[in-house]
Amino acid sequence: MTETTNGICREDFAGATIITIEDASLPVVRWVAAAPGGSSLDPAGKSGALSMTMDLMLRGTQHKSREVFSSHLEGLGSSLSALGGNELAMLRGLSLKRNLGETLGLMREVMLEPELSEQEFEILREETIDDIVSIPDDDGSLCGVFWRRALYGEHPLSRMPSGEIGELLNLTLDDVKAMHQKVFEEGRLLWVFSGDITPAEAREAVESIYSTDTPREYLQTPTEPVASRQAPHIVVIDKPDRVQVQLRVGHMAVSGEHEDVDPLWLGSTAFGGTFTSPLTHEVREVRGWSYFAATEFRRQRRTPSPMVMHTAPAQEDLVDCLKLEWELFTGLADGQLAHKDIERARQYILGRYPLSIATASDRMVPALYLELLGKPAHDIYALPRRIEKLEAKVVSEAMNKHLDPAKLLVVMVATAKDVVDGLRAEFADATIEVRDYREGLTRPS
Repeated sequence: MTETTNGICREDFAGATIITIEDASLPVVRWVAAAPGGSSLDPAGKSGALSMTMDLMLRGTQHKSREVFSSHLEGLGSSLSALGGNELAMLRGLSLKRNLGETLGLMREVMLEPELSEQEFEILREETIDDIVSIPDDDGSLCGVFWRRALYGEHPLSRMPSGEIGELLNLTLDDVKAMHQKVFEEGRLLWVFSGDITPAEAREAVESIYSTDTPREYLQTPTEPVASRQAPHIVVIDKPDRVQVQLRVGHMAVSGEHEDVDPLWLGSTAFGGTFTSPLTHEVREVRGWSYFAATEFRRQRRTPSPMVMHTAPAQEDLVDCLKLEWELFTGLADGQLAHKDIERARQYILGRYPLSIATASDRMVPALYLELLGKPAHDIYALPRRIEKLEAKVVSEAMNKHLDPAKLLVVMVATAKDVVDGLRAEFADATIEVRDYREGLTRPS
């Protein structure tokens, strides 16, 4: 089945779905081969399996050593890279049009004939663990790890896509080989091409790697729901000698499939998505507590996405800053977001969003995520019209419906002995737990 709308062609074959976004202004082709599910495909107790598999695939093939492979690729001026996330894993390519055939030949070796050597596996595992061990050196990254753990609890999404140290140490090369076979030899992939390439050439490109006529199915991912907290909870990641606190405050909202995702996104932008939004203005401009103050809501996720406030106050201002954020969030949940703030955010999105999809390459990942949500890729062009038509009342109602200050999760990197008493005194209704900042981020002794 072939469908072309606004310059985006979608073709569905037995063995693959191919999206082509043509732009012949430069003789360059970009592409993505995506495996839906991402790290959610990792077996229980084997986190990092898919990430390790994809990185290892790029470290030599059955026909070329790692050095020879890299030299050949660099000689073409092309690139191949891997990127793994919670919901999506991607192999990405970039090539001049004249070198597309040779680059795809190398990609075929990567996908179907990787070496997957024991030596490179051990080297990669050590490098991956080294990267994880370094996370506590950066408070922002550290807060992100503990936020993920606290938000998702026992759900598979609580694991880092790169893997947890203890589980990486239990991972074997056989696990990687099994993952490679399942995802790349047998599983269905979603392909997106952009640049100087036609739909027919895009299908030919995929056919040079494997037959699109051979039936393939997307791999099934865990479907268990993410548990929602029923009472406010504060996690203090205890790190000595902190002067500044990395602070995240929020709770789970909705997935990209939910009918309220647009009003929630507009509301999130209005609340803390610009320098003039209430959260940013009150925390940054009025009180000077944090240079950075913003909200985050990822509107294109298949699993529910949280609405999160990010700030970084001085430790001495922490309690006051958190109290203010709590009050502002409560007003937001009560539907008190001012219409002028919603209108200002609407105009910002209508002016900014077209720039984010201005080129064919810019449209690739948004089109890919829409496909995974079961929406047409050309829906990227429809978003401004929907935002333009959204009534302020609908935005406020969505905030009231999906936000609840009684369910707030707070995660911070701070020095526990300096902040816990103040937190207990001010937030008596919240449970507080203290975690060591190195937990799960050091090598076993």
